[in-house]
Amino acid sequence: MVAVKKMFLQQFLSRSTLALAVSATLAIGISSSAQADVLDSLIDKLKEKGVITEDEYHEIKDTREGEKAVLRRLRRDQAEKETLAEERAKTEVRANFSEGSTSGITFESADKQNFMTIGGRIQGDYRNFSGDDALLADTFDIRRAYLTVAGRFWDYYTFDLSADFAGLAGSNTNTTTTKCSADPCTGANISSTTSSTNLRNTSHLDVAWFNVNWWQSAQFRFGQFKMPMSIEEQTSSRFLDFQERSIMNQFVPAKERGFMLHGTPTPGLFYGLALSAGQGKNNNETDNNVDGNDYIGRVGVNVAEMVGQKNAVYHLAAAYSSGSEPIGSNPNAVPGGRTEGRGISFFSVAGVDGADVDRTRTGLEAAVAYGPVKFQGEYLKAKYSGKSAAGVDYDRGLDVWYAGVNWLITGETYADTYKNGAFGRIRPKANFSPKGAGWGAWELGLRYTNFDASDFKNTNAAGTGVLSSSSTNKAKAYTLGVKWIPTPNTRFLLNYVKTDFDTPVTSNSKKADDEKAITFRAQFDF
Repeated sequence: MVAVKKMFLQQFLSRSTLALAVSATLAIGISSSAQADVLDSLIDKLKEKGVITEDEYHEIKDTREGEKAVLRRLRRDQAEKETLAEERAKTEVRANFSEGSTSGITFESADKQNFMTIGGRIQGDYRNFSGDDALLADTFDIRRAYLTVAGRFWDYYTFDLSADFAGLAGSNTNTTTTKCSADPCTGANISSTTSSTNLRNTSHLDVAWFNVNWWQSAQFRFGQFKMPMSIEEQTSSRFLDFQERSIMNQFVPAKERGFMLHGTPTPGLFYGLALSAGQGKNNNETDNNVDGNDYIGRVGVNVAEMVGQKNAVYHLAAAYSSGSEPIGSNPNAVPGGRTEGRGISFFSVAGVDGADVDRTRTGLEAAVAYGPVKFQGEYLKAKYSGKSAAGVDYDRGLDVWYAGVNWLITGETYADTYKNGAFGRIRPKANFSPKGAGWGAWELGLRYTNFDASDFKNTNAAGTGVLSSSSTNKAKAYTLGVKWIPTPNTRFLLNYVKTDFDTPVTSNSKKADDEKAITFRAQFDF
């Protein structure tokens, strides 16, 4: 009886002790391999002390070896799964919507080295020219209709390919207008006038460039892109203060084909140095006798960023361009001027002839923004010089400048939208919702523009920059604007634009001293 009790007690103690040892081992926060080593050591100790028999020891050992094999297999399977997951993560593409300066549907690799965005913009306009005797017809217009593919690959290489499907259709358009001088409209009373519109450029291409960003201080851009001049030009049409850029913008280099070195050597300092064809958008150099390349440079600072003032912008910049433009292939050597309401073409040069024209442009720009208020202004001096076909030297210049003030009455901050010499997207503090959750952002603006091209007169010698008989060489423009931004990607703009002409201009056989326009835009970009 005593022997039976002793055997029962030993088995009980062995199993209890073993259970406690296993529980204690598993409760310790150590690795599975370390747990296995501890457990094997405990089993050996239990055998040495006679707590478990030889048969029980071997039975437990056999069971432990099986458990170890299972654990090894599980660990191997887990390692293979983790390796496979890591490989998949490297090639996984994730889609999301981006609201940055390049907004759109973005496809991004898991390692964030590569992404591609599909975006675009739609600008639907309406223009009303006041008065029963208005020089131009009221009209609806698709101002811009862009589709863009942009992205970055291998961290250092970015690109932008954009097409504009608005206003570029067709080649030559002939229109015949019939008029009657008396009633009935027969015989000699009938007269007809035929007008022809020749669209010089029918390409849909807007920009096409790729950029090498090995160093932030020295990047390289190739293709067709915005030339480095004017803060107003550098600001995307999606983010303009007013519906249209100022008159000054019509005389600065804009989108052209070429090469640019640019960068931000230190926070708050930016520059761009470009070599362009000088022929405008979608045009190559075609004259083999005249070097038409333009040299264009811009350098600027944001003092607020340099001193660490995050709620402000103190922007100053200067730009210069120089080039010799062939007359025959470039009718824009001395461009015309159109009102900021996209109405009358009030400034036109009848002719500049000769071998070429030397064109230089000097620009100064400043912007001061603090909190929800911004002041911005620019000045441009453009000079055109050369020798006419008759051998007459000429040197003509024009001056144009603007100054504007804008106020975000809902309290958003302009400094949040500024980067590297341009202003960007305004994000409302509270997006508009039909359910009443927010009202978006609201902005008021006022701009004054002064244009002076008095060097171009109708009394100038032929071929040296003669002012067209229907044009004026001086004008002043006033623009009052209100803007509603329901969401970061949606805008509604209402502008009143009044342009005063120094001398009457003629349009559609009518003369006017000024032009009054009310314009509206509904815009969405994605």
